[in-house]
Amino acid sequence: MTQIYMQPSMVDKLAPHPLEDYSGPRPVTGAEEIRRSRRAIHLLVIHCSATRNCDDYTPEQLIRDHVRRGFRGCGYHYYITKDGMIYAMRPVDLVGAHVQGHNRHSIGICYEGGLDHKYMPADTRTPMQRQSLSQLIHRLLELHPNAYVVGHRDLSRDRNGDGVITPDEWIKLCPCFDAKLYNREWVVAP
Repeated sequence: MTQIYMQPSMVDKLAPHPLEDYSGPRPVTGAEEIRRSRRAIHLLVIHCSATRNCDDYTPEQLIRDHVRRGFRGCGYHYYITKDGMIYAMRPVDLVGAHVQGHNRHSIGICYEGGLDHKYMPADTRTPMQRQSLSQLIHRLLELHPNAYVVGHRDLSRDRNGDGVITPDEWIKLCPCFDAKLYNREWVVAP
C-alpha cells in the first residue's frame, strides 16, 4: 500500500466549528460507532495524555484541561482510558486541535498515561489500552485506507533538513512509543 504524506501548507490551529457539541464524552461500544470523516484524512496521530500511570485522568478532566488552554473542548477525536474504554471526544468531521500544522487532515487519538510514577516519559499503555488502540486504528484504517499512523513526536520539525525526523529533533516524546509500527500491523485492502 502506498502511503501519502502531505506537508502542511499552513499552521492550522483553527477556531472550533460553531456547531460543536461538547456535552460530554461518549463511550464507543462497537466498531459501527466509529465512522468515516467527511474530511480528507491523511494521518492518524497518536498522543499520550502526559499523566502518570498511577493517577486517573478521566475524559472530563481532559476536556477541562483543554478548555483551560483555550479550546472549546477536547482537541482529540478519541481518548482511551487505562481500562481500555474508547471515548469519542471531538466529532471526526470537525478539525482537531492536537498537532499544530497537521490538524486539518488528521484524526487525533490520545491514550491515558505516558508518564511513569516518577513523571518520566514511558510507554504506560495497559494491555486493555493496547488492544483498544489496535482495534480503533484498524477500524479507522478501514475507513481511511490511505491514512498513515504517526506519533505526535513524529511531526516535530525537521531541524537539520535531511527529510527525516530523528529522536534528537523530537520536540516531545509523546506518545512514548513508536506509533508508526501500526502501519505494518494492519494491511487494509482498498
